[in-house]
Amino acid sequence: EVSEQDKRNHPTKNFCYISCGSDICPTPLPRSHVSSMAQINSLGDNVEWVDTRPLSYTETFDFATRLPPNNLPLMRRYLRSRPKNTTLFVFCEKGYLAFYGAKDMLKLGWERPIYWFDNGGYPDLKKLALDQ
Repeated sequence: EVSEQDKRNHPTKNFCYISCGSDICPTPLPRSHVSSMAQINSLGDNVEWVDTRPLSYTETFDFATRLPPNNLPLMRRYLRSRPKNTTLFVFCEKGYLAFYGAKDMLKLGWERPIYWFDNGGYPDLKKLALDQ
């Protein structure tokens, strides 16, 4: 209830965990629920990875798209160019920027599945990639 009254920050991460994804909440994907990169890539027909860390983080996956935080025009162009069957998997360094980035994408009109990686980030995903 408190979350819903705070229009500036609504929805919060906790609210999105309870609602498990909706038109205003991206779907959380906690690190503890992910055992492999194949599991992430099976979230949809066409899963695209989106790295929402600032550009000062130079290392990322070669198959991931970089969408730094607070660059809404770039984000809008990216979303408009995605095929209809795209599912987004958003990650960052620890989870917060992934949540806020995914939430911004929903505010910009994204209506397809979107997941954000929580309680972990690029370092954890890199370990999964090495285990493949």
